[in-house]
Amino acid sequence: MKLQVRRLTVIKIVFYATTCAALSVSFFVGDFRRITSSLQFWGMFGAFQAGLLASLIPFRNVALKQISIALTALVVMNLFSPLLNFIGEPVTTLQPNLRLHVRIAGGAAFGVDGVQTITTDSKGYRTNTPIDYARKDPDTVRIVAIGGSTTEDIYLDDAKTWTSLLAARLSKALNRPVEMINTGVSGLRGWHHLLTLQESEKFSPDIAVVMMGINDWNRHIKLAQRSTTHGVIAYIGRFSIEETVLFRAIRMARAFAVGLVKPAAAVREETLAYRRSRHDSLSLKDVRSFQVSEVSKDYQTSVDGIAAECRKRRMLCFFVDQPTAYDSAIEPALKHRLWMTPPDEQYTLSLDDMANIAKFYNAWLQREAEKDGVEFCGVAKDVAPTTEFFFDDCHFNERGAQRIASLVAACMEPRIRAHLPASSGRRTGASAPGLEPRGQAD
Repeated sequence: MKLQVRRLTVIKIVFYATTCAALSVSFFVGDFRRITSSLQFWGMFGAFQAGLLASLIPFRNVALKQISIALTALVVMNLFSPLLNFIGEPVTTLQPNLRLHVRIAGGAAFGVDGVQTITTDSKGYRTNTPIDYARKDPDTVRIVAIGGSTTEDIYLDDAKTWTSLLAARLSKALNRPVEMINTGVSGLRGWHHLLTLQESEKFSPDIAVVMMGINDWNRHIKLAQRSTTHGVIAYIGRFSIEETVLFRAIRMARAFAVGLVKPAAAVREETLAYRRSRHDSLSLKDVRSFQVSEVSKDYQTSVDGIAAECRKRRMLCFFVDQPTAYDSAIEPALKHRLWMTPPDEQYTLSLDDMANIAKFYNAWLQREAEKDGVEFCGVAKDVAPTTEFFFDDCHFNERGAQRIASLVAACMEPRIRAHLPASSGRRTGASAPGLEPRGQAD
């Protein structure tokens, strides 16, 4: 009997020691660059270790034993939550029910003036009108816009984003209501766009508009320049404690507490400090060369997947190429605002290399769209690399959003007329000229 107890004790000690070691590895390897500058990591690390050690105490009370086991289970399960990064990525959205009033301070963004109202609905999408996701009026054209930050337009007022302006133009031209669901989120790539398109089936859009490319080609550049050592560190870093459920919960609780103590200002001043600290990236001393001869496999697979999803749903889809300021004719003031060559690195490619990569990806997208039978709107060539339209490498200011909306609307309108059944006139009072009678109700 005593031998059995000793064995169980040894097994328990080994289990807890292994758990502590795993937590330590996650902590030090995942966030080794930050532990020397942030006490919260040390505090969290100590709390976890204390929690694990507490479960070793031989509580006689059954309730305390249950609490001890639950605490251990929480820490252990939390530790392995970063593994979700390797299983798959969920559909990413902005924060639901967001409402911000933002003013871009001191010319930090060319052509973005005054207070910008930025909102999302209960699903985390920016929309031009309240959306009833459970049903759709037969006369309404519902469009889902998919992309990264250049679709998100997070520093532009709800009414000034290119997607909102596009909806207004199409509604006027087609003489029928247009609902725009902007699902754009900064940093998303082709794989995320495919997931978003698949998710959109739940709310029955008639049309999908996908602007894509820049985040995929930036990842392509970074992977090509990354050494084996950096690749291994990046891979292990996916186990970071920052990715754990408990860390996120603590971060949310901290933000909530700060909000209670210091309520948010009615209008938030946005300085774009990080971007400004990275401006003029072309002047970095470490200038590297990268000549692209094919798009990344991930990008190709994602584009093909989007096309297949559109065919499966018999859905009218548009690929839109990515306008950028990468051009030899770039306005000097805008050239000094470049920071994504590529972003977040201590090296840069030349302006010519960046321009060639952008042109290559955009041209490939056009060819692939034509091959897959998906509509294509080539707008990049018609957006001049000046501060009239951009405030950095690729992000549109107010005039830029107007320009994109105008170009995309001109591309989409005739194809929508040819594809979608005509309005019954029940809501607008008249059917849109040139549209065919509706075959069936949605």
